[in-house]
Amino acid sequence: MRPIHGAEALRRAQACLFVGGGVILLAMLAAPDRDPSDHAVLATVAGALLLLAVPQLLWRGMPDLALLGFMAVGIVSISVCVGLLRPMALTPVFYVWSFLLAASHLSRRQIAFQCGVMVATYGAALAFLAQAQDRAVAFVTMTAMIAIIVAAVLRLRERNQRLVAELRRTATCDSLTGALNRGAFEEHLRTERARSLRHGRPYAVAIIDVDHFKLVNDEHGHAEGDAALVRLANLVRANTRAGDVFARVGGEEFALLLIDTDLEQAAVLAEGLRGLVRRETAYDPVPLTVSIGVAAAPAGVGEADVMLAADRALYGAKRAGRDRVFRAAASGTAAATALAG
Repeated sequence: MRPIHGAEALRRAQACLFVGGGVILLAMLAAPDRDPSDHAVLATVAGALLLLAVPQLLWRGMPDLALLGFMAVGIVSISVCVGLLRPMALTPVFYVWSFLLAASHLSRRQIAFQCGVMVATYGAALAFLAQAQDRAVAFVTMTAMIAIIVAAVLRLRERNQRLVAELRRTATCDSLTGALNRGAFEEHLRTERARSLRHGRPYAVAIIDVDHFKLVNDEHGHAEGDAALVRLANLVRANTRAGDVFARVGGEEFALLLIDTDLEQAAVLAEGLRGLVRRETAYDPVPLTVSIGVAAAPAGVGEADVMLAADRALYGAKRAGRDRVFRAAASGTAAATALAG
């Protein structure tokens, strides 16, 4: 079953609705009424609603099935009141409460289930009304209203989710290449370091720099330079392992976070990428080569130290003539960055 979106918010809101329903019923009982014959049953329903609100208020982390069950109970309670109250008046309008919550938090299938509960119990409740014409008008009007409300809220919710996803993508991704940006990469790096501390697994970083990129822009123009960066990003992204993290961390500088990878494995992967870029772009309008610095951290070594070690290894590769991979010292610390080609 698909997890409920905002389950804790749904739990609290639903508890408030149960309290509100119970209080409203008690207030109705206190009002003047020519026919008090239904008061005992309505008082029972009100008390049940208030009692059912208690576990919803207190049960943090309530399972999704329980949340769905409480919502169904709320709908059934409204239907019971519809069948009991004379005149019925505006009682069915309380269905709107449940379906505003449903459309805001549930999946389409879960909403369909709640709609089925409402249609079945509301139809049964209307069977107690005296005139068939009243039953038909009330049923069609209320179910149509609920369908319109659910459709409108669901559409707004899904539109907002798309906007949030787009904002998140814009905030975490480089607009040119589609790779993660530096901030998002550093967040992944911190997460991986924490995982490394828990499980005792190494991780590695490879920093990739395009050789002589200033000349690319000067000789071919910025449009060709941008196209070359996009081409490089696509090549690297298509040839990295699932779970590894790829980002653009500077103008022509990219980084890879290599999960569960030691220094030797990182160097082999980096060398494969270096050769791939050289081969695949050899006949492009702008042929590219890259220099790569790699560093690996034993379990728990700080992410800043690994980045610094990889950066120093990168500049060692560039000083040695570019188009090559250099490794930091195996310790992965900033203080021990002796380079090996």
